Amino acid sequence: MDIAVVGVGSFLVLSPQGDQLKDARIALGAVAPTPVRATQAEATLIGKQPTKGVIEEAVDKVVEVIQPISDIRGSAEYRTHLAKVLTRRTLQRVYEGLGIEI
Repeated sequence: MDIAVVGVGSFLVLSPQGDQLKDARIALGAVAPTPVRATQAEATLIGKQPTKGVIEEAVDKVVEVIQPISDIRGSAEYRTHLAKVLTRRTLQRVYEGLGIEI
């Protein structure tokens, strides 16, 4: 049986002009009693041009919705750190998939 330490999924929609984000979704698993959406982090992305700074704003907001526990697979601090790292990576990869270089 595989059990995740942290899981993050991101989904972005560009405006028709391709200059800003029209919609965003960030979901996290294994960092709270149930999977959570980081709606505050999503809000920091919507309507803005894709930049590293905007990504970092979203990453900082992710920690506001998670409630990680410490267990045999990792400490709460490690899960918090990993949630930020994986959020950053998923957002960067989605941007790359949209043809946007950050």
